[in-house]
Amino acid sequence: SEEVANNLLLAAGTGVVTFEGPVGQNEKLTSIQVDTAAGVETKDLMAADTIALQDAGNVTISGDIDASDGFVSTGDQFGNTGSITTADASIQIDHQGPVNIGAALSSGNAIIDIDSQESVDVGAALTTGDAAIHIDALGPVSIAAPVTSENASIRIHSQAAVNIQGELASALIASATDADSATVDDAE
Repeated sequence: SEEVANNLLLAAGTGVVTFEGPVGQNEKLTSIQVDTAAGVETKDLMAADTIALQDAGNVTISGDIDASDGFVSTGDQFGNTGSITTADASIQIDHQGPVNIGAALSSGNAIIDIDSQESVDVGAALTTGDAAIHIDALGPVSIAAPVTSENASIRIHSQAAVNIQGELASALIASATDADSATVDDAE
């Protein structure tokens, strides 16, 4: 049998892209890509080998994401209440505004990299095996859930405050702040 690539590419310009129902549930897509939008909302499962939301404005992930070969999101604000899972492929979230992680991110043995020009709030588990987890923000970083990198490093950097109340589990943990405030509670 011949394998056919099924790609979905959307460019909304100043519009908002809303995925109301499942995408790729019955037949997983090769890629889902949104280039340039005022916002992206997912309200159900999205499944594709790769998912890239680039210059996507305000991104709200409410349904689970299954992106076996990688997930990338860039834009203004980011928030998820649906989990994001890859199979040994990176999860990269790089947004200008606040980033709020409200559901689990799991990348197999690949890096999880979260960047914000404002704040990062981690309220759900971040898990990777043999790869690092990097969290960088110009504003405050708050960790209230387990962050686990089994055989690599966890690096947290903020130019404001770092507040860690969740468990950190890693071979090497580095937390740095350029401000006068760093709080660690229950970190291992």
